[in-house]
Amino acid sequence: MERIMKTFVCVLLINLAIQFSANAQNSRIDSITALMNSPAGESLTDDARMKNYLTIASSNIYSNFEQTIMFARKALIIARQIPNQRGEAMALNFIGIGFSNQSRHDSALSYYRKAQDILLQIHDTVGIIHTYNNMGIVYNNNGNYQQSVQNYSHALEMAKSQGNIEMMAFSINNLAIVYYEWQQFQLAMEYYDQSLALIRQLGDSAKIAVLLNNIGELYVETGKQEEALKNFQEALSISQQSNSPKTTMNAHLNIGDYHLLKRNFNEAQNNYHKALEIGEANNYPLGIVGANIKLAQVLIETGTADDALPLASEGLRMALKLQNQKLIIDARHILYLINQKKGNFRESLDQFVAYTELQDTLFNQNSRKDIARLRTEYETDKKEKEIVLLNQDKAIQSLEIGRQKSLRIYTTLLAILILLAGYLMYNRYRLRQKNIKTELERMNVDIEQRLLRSQMSPHFIFNSLNSINSFIVKNDTKSAQIFLTKFSELIRLILENSRKSMISIEDEIKTLQLNLEIEQLRFNDRFEFEIIAGQEIDTANTYIPPMLVQPFVENALIHGILHKKEKGLIRIHFTMESSAIHAIVKDNGVGREKARTIEHANFKAHESLGLQLTKERLLLLGKKSNNDYQYTITDLTDVNGSASGTMIDVLMPCEVE
Repeated sequence: MERIMKTFVCVLLINLAIQFSANAQNSRIDSITALMNSPAGESLTDDARMKNYLTIASSNIYSNFEQTIMFARKALIIARQIPNQRGEAMALNFIGIGFSNQSRHDSALSYYRKAQDILLQIHDTVGIIHTYNNMGIVYNNNGNYQQSVQNYSHALEMAKSQGNIEMMAFSINNLAIVYYEWQQFQLAMEYYDQSLALIRQLGDSAKIAVLLNNIGELYVETGKQEEALKNFQEALSISQQSNSPKTTMNAHLNIGDYHLLKRNFNEAQNNYHKALEIGEANNYPLGIVGANIKLAQVLIETGTADDALPLASEGLRMALKLQNQKLIIDARHILYLINQKKGNFRESLDQFVAYTELQDTLFNQNSRKDIARLRTEYETDKKEKEIVLLNQDKAIQSLEIGRQKSLRIYTTLLAILILLAGYLMYNRYRLRQKNIKTELERMNVDIEQRLLRSQMSPHFIFNSLNSINSFIVKNDTKSAQIFLTKFSELIRLILENSRKSMISIEDEIKTLQLNLEIEQLRFNDRFEFEIIAGQEIDTANTYIPPMLVQPFVENALIHGILHKKEKGLIRIHFTMESSAIHAIVKDNGVGREKARTIEHANFKAHESLGLQLTKERLLLLGKKSNNDYQYTITDLTDVNGSASGTMIDVLMPCEVE
């Protein structure tokens, strides 16, 4: 728990200064968000809209990473249109922070560099310092400690040249953190002491508390538990006085960990509960997850596994949503222990398998960090020895050369062993991933074939041909020709789309439109429809899996609209949210409850095969990309509480060219 919270605090320190509106009250943020999601928001000046979007993005940095990215992108578009280079740089920086919090390191670095290029053009020194610090965080998380130190050092030198004490303190704190990760604990403590002295000079109580938490975690790592507790308690006292809820929450979590280690379960539970209350009151998801997991651990230790289960389950749900690998591992391990104690051996086994797979992944990441650390230490040691050799006489030099040769031999052997171990682990990982990928692809092909058969069912083809025949019998050759043209075009599109893993939204809309136009002809215009794509979507260059929306449209028509006496309406709306697409299908039919009653009375009730296949397919797509793709159904009512239709929201992956 300590390591997770410490990294989180580091990100907080880095970005605090540029969140020019992030400290606003939640109610103010909510009102700004509501304004920008309403028509009134569109009437604001471009500059005001840009600043509001940046404010919303900033307020979500530590609670909703997807929202940060989405609103920062909106601000970026406006900033480029104005143009406003400082606003553009801030938007790029926020997007980078969002990706960094999602562990998408390459994307984060790309956006930070773009932001830095603009800041260099406009000579914004403070902004440049921030980007150096943010890039240092990414390199540290990747285990590239040399690059991390280099970026933090650049930031520190620039802060010194400006006489900016606050920026100096931030950069020195980050150097302490990278040396902590590097296991250079003495250096880490020296840098923490320097940073703390500068922060005390500024008299900033909130940041003093943050640093005391960090120093306490360093004491934990070096086995000085009592020193750690003193720092955590001082951090708690100062953060409460300075009204810093996030730091107060972290202090309670750290104090809880101390008491859990000492098996003082009542004290541990008390502190975790306080941390949970603060996290829930202020929407700090990492703290909420951590507190739930730790509370579950206390309950297991005290023999109440039944009470621990809902806490651990909620912790896992939120950890998966946050995509935080370390918290997911902790939650799955706790759930494994709980189910083992309860005798739920199947669930216990499932959690253990998931836990060990994630542990393998994390072990590989830590191995890469260790190899990077060993390589850096070796290069540093080698350079130091070369300097010593230059200052020795020939006899000592000869002796040193012999020693260096031995050292190189031993180091080479060590490197070979490390590389061999890394190669074996990598091969094992690749084989496992290959097997998983093969199975997912096989399941995907099977589901797509079944979905195609459901859409090309004999029932649908027979009804369509019967409608064409009806037009011919009535001598309505024009309608028959229109129907036949649309029918053949629809069949062609379905067959073409079924051979592709992704199709453009433009093609998906065309397929849906043809399908609905045919149904209009079949049912004598008993309904109208409209299909809309949001302005943020480039329909020609945004791609989604084919045939995901059609089963929901068919369901809306058959079970909702056709049971109405009045003319029906089906609306389909595509919107983009970060790296996913929402397809919303809304009808004004009789509602699900009345449809079930009617169909039961007519002995027609059945479960849609298309919907079941689509559900399986969304789950499969989620497993392939480690995301949660699903659909939700909402029963609509009018002002009198009577059923007025159904709305389905389908969340699916997308790719943008």
